Amino acid sequence: MGFFDSIGKKVADAGQRTKEMTDVARLDMQVKREEGRLNQLYTRIGKQYVELHPEDHEEAFADMFREYREITQAIQDYNQQIEQIKGGWNAPAPVEEPVDPNARKCPNCGAVVSETSSFCRFCGSPIPQKEEAPAEDEGKFCINCGEKLASDAVFCVKCGAKQA
Repeated sequence: MGFFDSIGKKVADAGQRTKEMTDVARLDMQVKREEGRLNQLYTRIGKQYVELHPEDHEEAFADMFREYREITQAIQDYNQQIEQIKGGWNAPAPVEEPVDPNARKCPNCGAVVSETSSFCRFCGSPIPQKEEAPAEDEGKFCINCGEKLASDAVFCVKCGAKQA
């Protein structure tokens, strides 16, 4: 019987040790959670102090406030650069009269686009293509896209199709 008593005591000890380890792990998690809450509180206290005392802070905080001002200035500078870059994305196209008599205006933003443009380079809108009925006496035209070609053209300069 002593053998089974010994095994029973070891199993009971192992169960107790497992319970203790579980309790330690649970308490460790609670400590970590409370430390996190404390760090959040420190952050809120610091932020409120900075907001309430931007110029009349204690001398012990002078270096930290100087660093705070440098960081916030850098953030402002970066945000201005971002806005300048983004502003270029949404900037209206310069409205000008076409210098090239074959150039056209974008129907969406009014930008001048070349005769061969399919899309506006400023706003990306599709540019309606001119519908021209090819006249037989005006020269050679592409068999694929209808582009006017030089009389000796073997390939179309617009779509690349080989001409018959």
